[in-house]
Amino acid sequence: MSNFNNIIHMALRSILKNKRRNIFTMIGIIIGIAAVITIMSLGNGFKKTANQQFSDAGASKNTARIEFAEKQTSNTQSKVYKPFNSSDLDIAKQVKGVQDATVRMNQENGLTSVAKTVDKKTDVTVKGKSSSKEIDEGKGFTTDDNDNSERVAIVS
Repeated sequence: MSNFNNIIHMALRSILKNKRRNIFTMIGIIIGIAAVITIMSLGNGFKKTANQQFSDAGASKNTARIEFAEKQTSNTQSKVYKPFNSSDLDIAKQVKGVQDATVRMNQENGLTSVAKTVDKKTDVTVKGKSSSKEIDEGKGFTTDDNDNSERVAIVS
């Protein structure tokens, strides 16, 4: 025990003898700790801001784009075609995990919808166009295909 008391006594005497050196050492330690805390805070703040901006910009959303290009055939009539009706929306709402299903139509963007599930939110756009793209293989997608519930899709 006597040895421990000697060590404490010598340490206190050294601290009191070199006051200026000890003050500058404490100031350096305080500045170093403050710098580390500041850098960590700035890094976390920038990280939070970047994550928030990416989530607002839709980086975490899944987006599906579906284009409906009607191919005119001899037996199709020139009628205004609406690919979705209320029964289609009712069927979509019955799918497990779907919270809501809506469809809006405008002249520029065609039909747009937001599909929401418990975990995800997805933007879906169906564009009504006359056939403007050449199809590499197959026969294309007509209104008759939809009326007959044919399994046809065009992926571009």
